[in-house]
Amino acid sequence: MKKDKIETLYESRFLSFYDIGQTEDKPYYQASRRKKEDLVVTKSNKQINKMNADGVGCVVIVRGQEEKLFLNHEYRYPVGQYVLSVPAGLYESENEDIYDVAKREIKEETGLEAKEIRLISPLLFSSPGMTDETNAMVCVFVDDIKDYTSENCEKGEIFKGYSLLTKKQAIELLDKVCDEHNNYFSVYTHFALLYFISELWKNEG
Repeated sequence: MKKDKIETLYESRFLSFYDIGQTEDKPYYQASRRKKEDLVVTKSNKQINKMNADGVGCVVIVRGQEEKLFLNHEYRYPVGQYVLSVPAGLYESENEDIYDVAKREIKEETGLEAKEIRLISPLLFSSPGMTDETNAMVCVFVDDIKDYTSENCEKGEIFKGYSLLTKKQAIELLDKVCDEHNNYFSVYTHFALLYFISELWKNEG
């Protein structure tokens, strides 16, 4: 893929739109969080393996006599409803690493203190048929949720409480394929549910 063949159709701070082409006579459109010169399609496998993801998603496990999975109910504008979600956010500077982003987002979206963070995956593609957006995934352990608050979030981020799930409840949620309000959830929430019930998080980092 040659960079000079890529056409910028729309560009903004958080999301841009490109025609990256694929053949001489057929356009191929994609959305991206990246600038033209940094699109994943222009990178080699070696470069992709070294790049930072666009953001970080957090599988939050509350420790206790019975560990539980914490998930937010966050309003997502493109689907017009509250979606059961993992706490997540974008890098704010090149100086941040995965763990910095995770700590900041957990604090902002939940008010909770991350006691331990383990890397699950440094890079996952969200929907590679239409976007090169990527997220790293981490497992975050907290001791309790008594200090929960969503009041520190940025303007425009809207939350409506949370769900705290036992393993049995997580399995039931997966079987139902939607939350208690009959709203479908994202692929990253599905990932978190599977990761939690698999008990892979019990393996020492």
